[in-house]
Amino acid sequence: MKDAESRELEGSAVAGRIRKGRRGFRRHPRMRPRGDGSSLEQVLRDNASGLTFLGITLGVFVSRKFLILPVAIGLMLAQDKLVEAGLERARQAVRR
Repeated sequence: MKDAESRELEGSAVAGRIRKGRRGFRRHPRMRPRGDGSSLEQVLRDNASGLTFLGITLGVFVSRKFLILPVAIGLMLAQDKLVEAGLERARQAVRR
């Protein structure tokens, strides 16, 4: 009888901790979707190296069509850096 009661109490205590943990769960600010499509871009930027490796591997072993994936990711990253550089030049030109 005591064993059954103690298991029941332990079970309710564990269930209480699980419920409390779920309520206290907060997502990281970067993981919150913004609704403007930037979350997909952020995921691609964060996982660029893995996606590039995946695209090359699939391109070599499955189909050449998959080689567009690393090309697209490289272009996206290059565009991001070039836009930042262009904006910096524009800011310097305005300051003069």
